[in-house]
Amino acid sequence: MSWLTPDLIDILLSILKAVVILLVVVTCGAFMSFGERRLLGLFQNRYGPNRVGWGGSLQLVADMIKMFFKEDWDPALLRSRDLYSGAGYRLYLAAAGLRYRAG
Repeated sequence: MSWLTPDLIDILLSILKAVVILLVVVTCGAFMSFGERRLLGLFQNRYGPNRVGWGGSLQLVADMIKMFFKEDWDPALLRSRDLYSGAGYRLYLAAAGLRYRAG
């Protein structure tokens, strides 16, 4: 197996690590979404996702499809300069406040 060089092994291991990390993150997101829907169902005294579909798995797929095709909405009077400068201004105030902390 002369084609299996150390560089190729490093590349394949990097790809494998990236795929594993991606699968872990996606799985955690799915479980968090399921838990959120279940908890909200209990709070609102309605059926949660485990009573709809095949144990709630269809609800996760429906949420994923909804998020992929959700339309981006911007208010008509939104000025992006104000939106982004407001975030920077808050960051500046927080950093300036660190100078005057007790201690």
